[in-house]
Amino acid sequence: MLNVEMLSTGDEVLHGQIVDTNAAWLADFFLIRVYR
Repeated sequence: MLNVEMLSTGDEVLHGQIVDTNAAWLADFFLIRVYR
């Protein structure tokens, strides 16, 4: 099984003040394809 890791930086993202839309899209993309 392929492992996928993502790294998000920036205080706004890390504190949950905004959503990193690229990371959210990638997470959905890989979740649908059953990567972990």
